[in-house]
Amino acid sequence: LPLSLADHLPDVAAYYRALCSEVGMTPLIIMPGPINRGMIYLHEDPDRAWAELGDHILWEAVTYGEWSTDQRSLMHLPGVQTLDQVKASGRYRFLTPDQLIAEVRDAENYGPLVMHPLVGGMPVDEAWKSVQLLTDKVLPALA
Repeated sequence: LPLSLADHLPDVAAYYRALCSEVGMTPLIIMPGPINRGMIYLHEDPDRAWAELGDHILWEAVTYGEWSTDQRSLMHLPGVQTLDQVKASGRYRFLTPDQLIAEVRDAENYGPLVMHPLVGGMPVDEAWKSVQLLTDKVLPALA
């Protein structure tokens, strides 16, 4: 079975590798890099996106935050109540394609790219725009 970790947990990954080795299996581990880059939503104008679409992110952040404890998690923001708090956390980010391309190129070890196009009930047509920016602009530039 593959192991998909929500946070950078190298000790857990090492333990999983050891268990796989004991039974002769090849481990498959998906784990974020050591820097939490948050969940990314691509948009040509991030400021406008926060203003027009930020309520979807706020709803998700508040809802999941209410379910979680004070322990840090990739997805949960306990206690957040405002969009400014969510933005300041860095857990949810609107980026332009050029910003994401530069961030990936500048990183020594970027880790998995976590996209979240349907965040908080985002309208499908808006979510699709984010996916298209990834496939049409970001991925070709990084190929």
